[in-house]
Amino acid sequence: MDYRYKLARELAPDDVTWQHEDWDDFAAAYRRQLEELGVEAIVARLRRIREEAGGAAPVLLCFEEAPQDCHRGLLLDWLRERGAEVRELRPGDLPQRPDAPQPSLFG
Repeated sequence: MDYRYKLARELAPDDVTWQHEDWDDFAAAYRRQLEELGVEAIVARLRRIREEAGGAAPVLLCFEEAPQDCHRGLLLDWLRERGAEVRELRPGDLPQRPDAPQPSLFG
């Protein structure tokens, strides 16, 4: 899969949110951060990324194995709660380039 990396810092937890050690506190702080940004601004940002990529759908990356263990999963749930259509990529959804084997990060 050819891709271009685009950093969207405004979608990442801020420094204060990252300081929460308890997952529930972290999730609540991140959701407050998303509320402050607003769904319109977040969707507009994702649309701009798509336009800059020639219409290719943006893919949010994370290094956690399961979406329920990361801020990306929180963002997706938050967007879905507000009516946005978001889906998780599953193994096999994208073609693998034969010249670029993908080792597993988790085992």
